[in-house]
Amino acid sequence: MKLVKGFINRIRTSDYTKSLLVLTGGTFIAQLIPIIFYPIIGRLFTPDQIGTAAIFSQIAAILAILVTGGYTYSIFISKSKEEAFNIIVLVLSLSIFVLSVICLTFLFPKG
Repeated sequence: MKLVKGFINRIRTSDYTKSLLVLTGGTFIAQLIPIIFYPIIGRLFTPDQIGTAAIFSQIAAILAILVTGGYTYSIFISKSKEEAFNIIVLVLSLSIFVLSVICLTFLFPKG
């Protein structure tokens, strides 16, 4: 019994566990928000419009993973706050660059 209590206390005080809970909680909330608003969206838009929006949101999700290169996960692995800050700056820089290229692509269509 004492061994189990010690194990539980070690899990509670672990930085890894705290970081994991933050990441899991953020992901849970990010997926819960659209589920809450689906009934409202279903009444405001036609199925065709919802399908088009879903396609664009999935393309954006794929591009977000490609743009950030998965660096967002390494923020939790970093050993210092300075290293984590540098990773955040890198991800934001990559995102701004790719967003600029995409915006220019849509502003100046060919043909």
